[in-house]
Amino acid sequence: MFSRLSESIKKTTSIADGYKLGRLVFEEENNSWVPYIETGNEVRMEYIEVDGYIVEVLNDEKWHRMTEDDYERVTAEGWPLFGGFDCRFKKKE
Repeated sequence: MFSRLSESIKKTTSIADGYKLGRLVFEEENNSWVPYIETGNEVRMEYIEVDGYIVEVLNDEKWHRMTEDDYERVTAEGWPLFGGFDCRFKKKE
């Protein structure tokens, strides 16, 4: 019960701080991985310009701010390391 409450508080705080919530996904285009965000109940993809947005993924119950290098990191099998992670994002000011 407390983990759900904690998760709800994290999401509410993120929205209050001006973030949108979603899931970080990658699409393969021209032999490279391009980041998108899935948002809402309907799968809606928002293209993320790496240098134009602050993107943080939820890992171990903490937000980890993505760096440009993080978008290039892949697993041993070649898949994007942070693909499928819950995330929050907003445009840089």
